[in-house]
Amino acid sequence: MTATLIHGHDAARAMLATTAEGASVFRATHGRAPRLALLSGGGSGAVRAYVARIDAFAAAAGVATLSVELPADASVEQVGAAIAALNADDGIDGILPLAPLSARVTMAQVATMLSPAKDIDGLTPHHAGMLAAGLPGLYPCTAQAALRIAGDAVGELRGRTATVVGASATVGWPLATMLVRHGVTVTVAHADTIDLPAACRSAELLFVAVGRAGLIGARHVAAGATVIDIGVNLLPDDSAGTRIVGDVALAEVAPVARAITAVPDGVGPLTTAFLIDNVLNAANARFPS
Repeated sequence: MTATLIHGHDAARAMLATTAEGASVFRATHGRAPRLALLSGGGSGAVRAYVARIDAFAAAAGVATLSVELPADASVEQVGAAIAALNADDGIDGILPLAPLSARVTMAQVATMLSPAKDIDGLTPHHAGMLAAGLPGLYPCTAQAALRIAGDAVGELRGRTATVVGASATVGWPLATMLVRHGVTVTVAHADTIDLPAACRSAELLFVAVGRAGLIGARHVAAGATVIDIGVNLLPDDSAGTRIVGDVALAEVAPVARAITAVPDGVGPLTTAFLIDNVLNAANARFPS
């Protein structure tokens, strides 16, 4: 058996088209496009590439962007001042801090600085609490994208079993919560899981978000499982450049799994589409028609 390779571009394009319709209505009503501020530090090649993709997706959906770059070693005070200015700017509807923002500031600290009204990636304690309580909010976009891809791949999620490898506050834990709310029986595996292969093989749906290239091999995957690889890792290639790979050893797992997401073209495009859509959602919440 050879797994079907899942790409997220078609779903992302469809989502952006819907967002564009909403952005057009917002622009006609309020005289401007919804606007996203991208806050970065240091300008690494990977961050610049991500910003370029966000800019392209935003343009396709009629959403404006603003790039704000801080020094790579910005202090807590510098980061706080930049975020406070964006929080106070009525022309900014969403703020996306791009990790690593500063060598001196953690993303957990950044999350406490953001206005929940402009937190389009569900980083703040406010939106984490709304998700935990099952209330409407701006939820983490990577988790939403992974959930959407899984539903598109297997259909009804209720009653299925899943393992989420990785328990981060921005991906693994929110994703596990969303899956439970969709009726999925969920195992969360992490660095302290003693028998990771066994935890993974118990699942029809295997989600992996650790940031460790090749962590998941054939022995981790049940025959016919659907694997959602959320990991993004940069490795050197033969031409002295870099290549992006996931957390799953694709060649090893493909003969076992039913389907597996491409990296970076599986979860990635749909994550960006959710980010852009959340800018519109945040704008509409701040300025209801």
